[in-house]
Amino acid sequence: MILWGIWQGVGKPKMCMFLKPLVLDLHNLYQIGMTFLVDGRTVSLRAMLILATMDLQARAYVLNMTQHNGLNGCLYCKEPGVVVASGKGNCRSYPYNESPILRSEEEARNSATLARNEGKRIDGFFGENVFMYLPYFSMTKNVTIDYMHGVLLGVTKKFLDIWFDSKHSQNAWYIGDKIKEVDAILKKIKPPYFIHRRPRILSNTYHHWKASELRNWLLFYALPCLNEYLPQVYLVHFSCLVEAVYILLSEGIDQSDLDRAEELLNAFCRNVAPLYMDNLMSLNVHNLTHLVTFVKSWGPLWGWSCFAFESFNGEITKAIHGTGNVCREVFWFLHAQKRVQKNVQQMHSNGMNDTKVLGFLERLSAASHKQIGTEALHCNVIKIQDLREDLHDDIRDKLREITNCDNRESFSVVAKIARNGFTMYSMAVNKVKKQNSYTLLLENNQDGADMIEVERYIMHNQTHQVFAVGRLMKKEGPILDRRVPHLQRVSYLRNNQDVVRVGKIVEPLIVVGKYAARLPNHHERD
Repeated sequence: MILWGIWQGVGKPKMCMFLKPLVLDLHNLYQIGMTFLVDGRTVSLRAMLILATMDLQARAYVLNMTQHNGLNGCLYCKEPGVVVASGKGNCRSYPYNESPILRSEEEARNSATLARNEGKRIDGFFGENVFMYLPYFSMTKNVTIDYMHGVLLGVTKKFLDIWFDSKHSQNAWYIGDKIKEVDAILKKIKPPYFIHRRPRILSNTYHHWKASELRNWLLFYALPCLNEYLPQVYLVHFSCLVEAVYILLSEGIDQSDLDRAEELLNAFCRNVAPLYMDNLMSLNVHNLTHLVTFVKSWGPLWGWSCFAFESFNGEITKAIHGTGNVCREVFWFLHAQKRVQKNVQQMHSNGMNDTKVLGFLERLSAASHKQIGTEALHCNVIKIQDLREDLHDDIRDKLREITNCDNRESFSVVAKIARNGFTMYSMAVNKVKKQNSYTLLLENNQDGADMIEVERYIMHNQTHQVFAVGRLMKKEGPILDRRVPHLQRVSYLRNNQDVVRVGKIVEPLIVVGKYAARLPNHHERD
């Protein structure tokens, strides 16, 4: 992450003026590039800007376009939108069109140039913008739709308002009178440790939910929480958005996945106005019909969302202490951080063994990636203790069958393990009172089971084999028939506990009541 520029002043900057130096730098990097020495060898490098991601308001300023509520506000097609009633006023709606006429890059550039020459808005453009001076950059292909602002803070948050705001109390979709029941479900959810924010109740708080909370609500919480309260036709309709976004956040998306996501998003957008209101067809909803195109070109949504940049904004604000000269504070904060990180790298590369100094610098730079725990077979083990009580006969028999040993002194108890990039807890850890990081996915359907709820881990001291002891669980099908396959109903396979080698464990699951789900990918975290 590189901070190129920062604006301090009243109001927003004039974007053409503010971004002109950036575009000149990018143009030189592409046309001229740079040369430097690597191991005595001269290396030439050229670079180009391949993507720009931002919310709708920023996009309008940067591209010198009309705002999201203006005529021809869509960057990617020629849909003009229509003005419809909304509350006491009006708003712009984009009725669903199965085959919209797409903008070409040439048409977009011609409209911007014509608008500049004639001094009036042409097809949504007020004039030219600085990115037009990058010869390889396409406004219609390289400026992407940000799912963080559009799908989460836009569409998902709007539907929460539609369902629970009392001004819609006369409508069929209104469930604000059931908000306490939904809150009761949310209160019981114990997300795994990698979901940092515990679910907040909806009452008087959903207007203030962060984007990560809305992501968890959309992908994991919404359907289980609303299943018994939202009328079925609206629940099935919203499930189209849930499943499509989950697919587009996945890893290894193939053509059949893209086709499925496109079908679901079109079904969702096509039915928004018939099921709800015309004024709900905002530009954010309309942009859902273009989302798959960008995933085809640039990969899954998490690869080019604003989450990383918003997170970096949070780091920047830590440097601000109210002296008035914000830019100076930010500059020296980032400069010091980079110097510390560089010193850590140099100490590692030079083989310096001053562990106290190195550890101090790593903590300062948050650059410590040391593997935690003690190495064992197929995992690392954390917090090892002697096995103090006798094992249940069934567990002892199963361990003896695997290890040829049932002597209590030959085994240790492990609080948690690290495997596949995850820390996996047992129910014996105090931390699990508020977090469920002990319901784990198993690979290849172990003896009819798909997952295990781990009570504790046991390690054989001689061979360092580690076993999960707990109750096996199985999938019973998706939450809705033939929809949202990532949200599975689950039940216990049997009442007694079983023993599973940790080499068969894949990752923690998100459990919501009687439903469980996998993360769509292993890259995007809170």
